[in-house]
Amino acid sequence: MNVVVGGMIRSGSTFSFNIVREVLAMSGPVETASASSIDPSIYSRPHDQHFVLKTHNPDESILNRIKDGRLPCVCTIRRPEDAVASWMRTFEFSLEHGIESVSRWLAWYVQVKDRVLTIDYHAIENRPREVIEQIVAHLGLRLEASLVDVLHARYDRAALKKRLDHLAKGDDTVDLGFSYYDSTTFFHRRHISDRADGFTGLSVEQKNRVRDSLSAYLGRDDFADLTRRLAS
Repeated sequence: MNVVVGGMIRSGSTFSFNIVREVLAMSGPVETASASSIDPSIYSRPHDQHFVLKTHNPDESILNRIKDGRLPCVCTIRRPEDAVASWMRTFEFSLEHGIESVSRWLAWYVQVKDRVLTIDYHAIENRPREVIEQIVAHLGLRLEASLVDVLHARYDRAALKKRLDHLAKGDDTVDLGFSYYDSTTFFHRRHISDRADGFTGLSVEQKNRVRDSLSAYLGRDDFADLTRRLAS
């Protein structure tokens, strides 16, 4: 099975990627990649040889396969000003870079939203076991409750944060220059914030710039019902 995890930046896509990866690994080998495209040869592999792509910027080929139902996809979404603020805090990117990343993702997402599983960031933070079950069901698979419990414990927020805060460069990490991440899980150092709430840390002016820049997709409200409106 080939699966795409295509989330908004800083919205829980790495958590979802790992759940997909772990679930598929129970029935065969899994190859993973973090990229914008998929090598066409992957689509001809046996069904029990799995591939999971994690991406924030999928190409036209991926878009078309998702739209026509040939490629399962899990999308994660978050209130844009929170996603941009987290992007800036974690990787020290600019406000403009964050806005451009979210805008590009939204332009893609609105084309496929009816064909994907959309997961709210706050569901991952507050109801992770439920999210795991949703992902398993979306892939058309079944998982015993005990195995769901194992995944729930393995990707517990507090336990993950403790490990990732001490992630060090080595043979099992990929160095991007501005950050580095675990080559298996794709979790970055300091990947998980100290704050799980909706605090953005942006000034009023910065929030307005985010909202003005994305108004073509989201309107001019306070984004309180963002996921409900976009995913409906």
